[in-house]
Amino acid sequence: MPIQTNEKLYTTSEVLELLKLPAYRLDYLFKSRKLNSIDFINMGNGRKLFRESDIAKIKQLLFETQNR
Repeated sequence: MPIQTNEKLYTTSEVLELLKLPAYRLDYLFKSRKLNSIDFINMGNGRKLFRESDIAKIKQLLFETQNR
């Protein structure tokens, strides 16, 4: 099933580079259930794709986590 969206899609490595984020911080958001894997586009090989709106959500969660 092809993915149809007007938003640019990013791989995990692109998100990490864009946000200047170590991988363990993004991993923490998934393991702590602040992010849910089913909310993201999952490829058949298990990799995730992120929309620009997903990146905004990640930024917000990182900000909230940092200010606790």
